[in-house]
Amino acid sequence: MLIGIGINVENSEPTTCFKQMAGDQGDKFSRETVLAAFFNSFERIYDIFEEKGFDPFQASYLEHWIHSYV
Repeated sequence: MLIGIGINVENSEPTTCFKQMAGDQGDKFSRETVLAAFFNSFERIYDIFEEKGFDPFQASYLEHWIHSYV
C-alpha cells in the first residue's frame, strides 16, 4: 500500500498555503518546520496504531467522516 499526502506550505496558487493562512506569523512556516511537526505527530500516532490497531482512532475517524449524510 502507498499513501500520499501533500502539504502546501509556500505556494498560494491554485488554492492557499500555510504561510498565507498564517498572515503575520507566516514567516514561522518553512517546509522544514512543517515537515518536522508533521512527522513528530505522525510518529506518535503510528506507534499507537502499530501497538493497538485502528480501534483507538475509530471514534474520531467516524466523527470526521464526510462521506455519508447524517
